[in-house]
Amino acid sequence: MINFAILQDDQLINLKDKGIACLTIQQGPPIMDFNNIELETLDGQRETDNNVFKPFEISCRFLITFHNKYDYTLLKNDFYNLIYQRKSYHIMSELNPGKRYPVQPGEFEEEEKQSDGAVFKVTFHCFKAHAESIETTQGFQDITTQNWQYSQGLVLEDYEYHFNRSNFSIWNLGDFTIDPRIHDLKITLKGYADHNLTIYNETTGDRFILNDKLLSVRGEELLIDGVYPYKNGIHCGIDTNGELISLAPGENKIHIQNVADVDVNFDFRFLYKS
Repeated sequence: MINFAILQDDQLINLKDKGIACLTIQQGPPIMDFNNIELETLDGQRETDNNVFKPFEISCRFLITFHNKYDYTLLKNDFYNLIYQRKSYHIMSELNPGKRYPVQPGEFEEEEKQSDGAVFKVTFHCFKAHAESIETTQGFQDITTQNWQYSQGLVLEDYEYHFNRSNFSIWNLGDFTIDPRIHDLKITLKGYADHNLTIYNETTGDRFILNDKLLSVRGEELLIDGVYPYKNGIHCGIDTNGELISLAPGENKIHIQNVADVDVNFDFRFLYKS
């Protein structure tokens, strides 16, 4: 049996506690869509920069046990209610203990039924085409916990995501660029800046500039939450250059400019191809 859980609206549901046993999990390789172009006068195709990863399926087989036909109907309906939700949710298992998969429910098929048990095959649609680390970088202080695994790019080396200095490296240990337009990324910054507070990612060339003052001695704080910048909880996009900070896979060399007494924090999840 495989430990299997569903995370719905921040509620973790272990299927074992519901009397549902996970027998097998099958997941194929990543699927890519190569948007090549063809020209009539040239052989073959030409590669573009628009290659993308496509959603993939995760097929699981579950066993429920029952005492009679009424018990069977009740348990099956409870299983339906658990699997079929209007909103997407995450699934996770002990096979990949440090990862969670954003999914939508697909086919639900009864493969086998006997007098005291039935096996169902459930297909989950991983619509975002990636897995996510269960923990964000805020939980990265101890990579020996069960919520991290070494196949996630982790090595026995200290990685930091909270700094009190102006020049440092942020390591994105996933397979995908963290793009705040579509991925969760929170950057929190405190310090003293008279003008042109700048966060510069030398690796990607991204540069975020706040034209207003920042006086953390007065309790002021800058938060960039995805695409939205806030100063003291108030949207301040009009006072910025309109740019964002993304994080490429691997090392990102970050420079905080025109700021004294820097206190900066990066919070995000690593994203994986499978």
